[in-house]
Amino acid sequence: MKPGNIPVLVVEEDTIPLAYEKAIREVWEKGIKSFFEKLESRSFEERTWHSNFVKSFFIDDGVGKGLKPMLKREKDMPKTVRKAVEEELKKMEKDDYVV
Repeated sequence: MKPGNIPVLVVEEDTIPLAYEKAIREVWEKGIKSFFEKLESRSFEERTWHSNFVKSFFIDDGVGKGLKPMLKREKDMPKTVRKAVEEELKKMEKDDYVV
């Protein structure tokens, strides 16, 4: 092999340097594939969260990522966007709101 030539693997018309092939395969086998296998083995109920549980995270997750902290943090948010977020937050805070 000449200097500067990198062997490549063609995958569905995309190319990946062969040097990355092993790493990509390892990530798939040990990580992503395992994740999906575990996911498939669980029931629908085990794979999902009820709206009442996740709603609190959308409102204020405790680490600054909910709608309430966002409204406080984003001072230059366009007025129309701020109004839409505030309206959605009010709806979300009601008991019958489904995320």
